[in-house]
Amino acid sequence: MSSAIFSFVDTAAVGNAGDIDINTASLSLAEGSEINSKIFGQGNAGNITINARESISLDGSGEVTLADGNKGIIFTRIINSVNPDAVGNAGNIQLTTRTLSVTNGAFISSDTLGKGNAGHITINASDTVSFDSSSSASSAVSSKEMSTGGDIRVKTGNLFLTNGSQLFTNVSSSGNAGNIFIEARDNITLDGINGNAISSIQSDLLTDAIGKGGDIQIVTEVIYVTSGALISADTGGQGDAGNITINARDKVTISGFDMNLGLPSTISTNGGSSSFGNSGDIRIETSELLLKDGGSILTNSLGQGNAGNIFLDVRDTINFDGKVVSDKFLFPSNATTSVKNGDAGDIQVNTGSLFLIDGGRMSAVGFPEENSNNIANAGNIIIEARNSIKLDGEDSSLSTSLLRGKGKGGDIQITTGLLSLTNNNGASLFTVTNGQGDAGNIDITANSLSVNNASLQTDTISQGDAGNIIINASESATFDNNSIASSIVSSKETIGDAGNIEITTGSLTLNNSSALLTSTNGQGNAGNIIINASDTVTFDQQSLALASVFKDGIGNGGDIEITASFLSLNNAYLGTLTQGKGDAGNVTINANTFSTTKDGQINTNTSTSGNAGNINLNIKDKITLSGTGKDFSGGLFAATSENSTGKGGSIFIDPRLVIIENGAAVSVNSLGTGDAGDISLQADNLRLNNGFIAAITNSTQGGNINLQLGELLLLRNNSQISTTAGFAQAGGNGGNIKINSPFIVAVPKENGDITANAFSGNGGNINITSQGIFGITPRSQVTPQSDITASSETGIQGTINITNPELDPNQGVIELPDGLVDKSKQIAQVCPQGINAAKRLSEFYITGRGSLPPSPFKPLTGYINRTSLATLDGETNQEEGKQIRNRKIDKESREIVEAQGFMKNADGEVYLVAQVPSIVPSSNAVTLACLF
Repeated sequence: MSSAIFSFVDTAAVGNAGDIDINTASLSLAEGSEINSKIFGQGNAGNITINARESISLDGSGEVTLADGNKGIIFTRIINSVNPDAVGNAGNIQLTTRTLSVTNGAFISSDTLGKGNAGHITINASDTVSFDSSSSASSAVSSKEMSTGGDIRVKTGNLFLTNGSQLFTNVSSSGNAGNIFIEARDNITLDGINGNAISSIQSDLLTDAIGKGGDIQIVTEVIYVTSGALISADTGGQGDAGNITINARDKVTISGFDMNLGLPSTISTNGGSSSFGNSGDIRIETSELLLKDGGSILTNSLGQGNAGNIFLDVRDTINFDGKVVSDKFLFPSNATTSVKNGDAGDIQVNTGSLFLIDGGRMSAVGFPEENSNNIANAGNIIIEARNSIKLDGEDSSLSTSLLRGKGKGGDIQITTGLLSLTNNNGASLFTVTNGQGDAGNIDITANSLSVNNASLQTDTISQGDAGNIIINASESATFDNNSIASSIVSSKETIGDAGNIEITTGSLTLNNSSALLTSTNGQGNAGNIIINASDTVTFDQQSLALASVFKDGIGNGGDIEITASFLSLNNAYLGTLTQGKGDAGNVTINANTFSTTKDGQINTNTSTSGNAGNINLNIKDKITLSGTGKDFSGGLFAATSENSTGKGGSIFIDPRLVIIENGAAVSVNSLGTGDAGDISLQADNLRLNNGFIAAITNSTQGGNINLQLGELLLLRNNSQISTTAGFAQAGGNGGNIKINSPFIVAVPKENGDITANAFSGNGGNINITSQGIFGITPRSQVTPQSDITASSETGIQGTINITNPELDPNQGVIELPDGLVDKSKQIAQVCPQGINAAKRLSEFYITGRGSLPPSPFKPLTGYINRTSLATLDGETNQEEGKQIRNRKIDKESREIVEAQGFMKNADGEVYLVAQVPSIVPSSNAVTLACLF
């Protein structure tokens, strides 16, 4: 028979059991030995207090003979309990020692199965507390009456819970579970599973219980949760789960996976499927947090309640590294909040640096039942990382999602120095709704953003709007190697709008087939793409920005607006597109300089009944459009496709200099049955070198081209300006061309043409205003020479009007009569008058008469050439018509002659002359203003 120390209140007894006090150097209990204080009747159990200077050991089990003669197993234990039908409180258990060892199934417990509260368990071990091989310390409430579980308090240097050992409090009936408080000076280790027993710290409100789960609070230097071990606070009944708080001064590690049970190492708060209550919060404060090989932090609610929040306050580094993959299991290292009916919790992170590597994840999920009235909202993910955030490797992600049913996706908010997403198939930030609700937004604030073979996505698949993607990167944002930022309405059954993509940065680069996409394939509008860059925006190597309505879409395409100092498209594409029922959006560029090279283009297009969008280029300095050498190989296109019925868009351009070369084009062509758009260009210089400006059509009205130039239009090497209509040998009148340029220059044999032709329709009208046209000639038909034509094969010929404004080289030049004028009448009325007023002026000049008096009050001395400068409005010039007398100047004299007048040359320049020719004065004389 095993050894035992008992203190009972028997079944029929009324009274309190006595306390058990033990003071010793060491205490060892083995082979089923026990220390037991218990109530069977009415009264309180006694307390158990053990003080052992060196050690306390509980080990194993022993064999006992039961009342029916059968053999049984009894585990070594220290127990304080209230039995069923008993009335009273269990006593407390307090152990004080240097080391406590509980092994091989031995346990310490304070329970209540009757009408009363369980007692507290307090362990003070200055060195070590070790529970191994399915050993435990527990406080449980199993009574039919409302009862309270006892707390478990452990204070030690090191705590080990290994091979299925546990610390737990729970309620299986009515009552509140006790709390668990652990303070370990050095470290805490939870490791491994033994059979079905999981090494764990747990506080649970069990299935069908009514009450509240207990809290778990841990303070230590380092904590390890490994090989399937668990820290959890759960509810399966009617009541809330407790919270988990961990404060580890140095490090928290959650790592590993048990293949036998398929369980990852986890810290969690859960609401079971039959629960009516909220799962608790998890709060971790440490210097370094590592989740590796499937390690997890979870809050979820599968019943009727909200999931808890996850707070990670980590001074230096958070690292979610790797995932566990087998034939049966896939467990990433992750932090997740999820809910079936209610609100999923938020994930809030404050750290120096965050790394999600090789499948590491953070997610917030709502998954209500379909065809029910349940509503589940995904939580938000809010991250502040002072230094950097890096997602690297396949399936590494930050995500919020509504998987089904009714609800709303959560937002992702990131603030950091550097945000980097890299490598292989799916390092991503995404928000998605697959139910009846909106997806969340992605909001990024960083110094720099780098996305390499990765993605930022907001999608709607069912009924709801996709979220917005908002990026504020003060220095730079880079998308490389097939990287994508997208907001999409995914399927034709979807009802909802795509979100906007808004990027504000110093410089933006998209390279190697990277893309910014907003699109709708369902019933809804595509979002807008808005870029503001203080320096440069570069799209390179088949990269693109596209706002589109796809084939099955019903809605309008979004707009694209880019503001930058310099915009470059190198073999890249900016476009708005409609292939469905709706109009394409507009493209607006605000920049100092803009260039396209190697088939780079801006394109707004319609292939259906919708209209193509407009292109507006507000460029201060220079536009360069350069193709690949093939005709129409890059440039600006606002066109319609074959079989379309919508109208083409218009193009407006307003720079200082425009260069179109190597096959590039500005085009509003129509290949369908809709009219082409118009082109309006204002610049100082327009230079075409194998370049095209076209508003041509297959079968409809050609578009109009309006060029307003301040200096020069140059056409070289087969360049064309054309509004020709009816290329499909069909109807359509040629469009109109209006050019206003001081000079138009072409090379006669380089076939540079200005055409407004038609086939069966009427030719268009060409109106040109220019001071000089060189190398290009109006003709009735197109020739290999440089031509200006407005012809029609079967219709009425168009008109060509060329206006050469005549310039009078003497315009504005005034004949200077020789009569002396009254200088007082030459003063503007705004000037002060009278002697006193004049004396207050510092200086007064009368110019243009060959000499000056010493002051306004003294006469001129010497020879005076009595010549009036001009006549005032309303004044009659008596000297008008007289010839100016010129003095002969001795050729030998070196006398400097003062200016006698001024003239304007053919270029409009004004210069002073010593001899004024005889000319008729202008009808508008010059009136001098007062000079102060």
